[in-house]
Amino acid sequence: MTYQEQVCQWEQTVSSHLPQLSKPQVSVLACWSFALVLLKSVGMTQVSVWLALMLGGKVGAWRQKLREWCYEAADKKGEQRAQLEVAMCFAPLLAWIVSWWQAREPQLVLVVDASARERT
Repeated sequence: MTYQEQVCQWEQTVSSHLPQLSKPQVSVLACWSFALVLLKSVGMTQVSVWLALMLGGKVGAWRQKLREWCYEAADKKGEQRAQLEVAMCFAPLLAWIVSWWQAREPQLVLVVDASARERT
């Protein structure tokens, strides 16, 4: 199975567990998460190079896709750009993680990084 086919299969998995994401959001998340697992790195440059080599396209274009994935809608280029609503992803993502949890395990530790949260 080629990397292209594996990424496509992973996109379907991500989409089924995070149905509130748009198709472009699922596509970028699937590409990024697939690459980081294989590379064991979340570095944007390294992931961009790998994606360009394995899936085609230019490194700069991949880097821009990855960068804009986290931007607010107004800061993205092009029309019909949607902002990722992180709060809407929390419950489905947690449900996905819990679905892997073995029943014999008595505890699940959840760690949340609130360092980027704005204070009111």
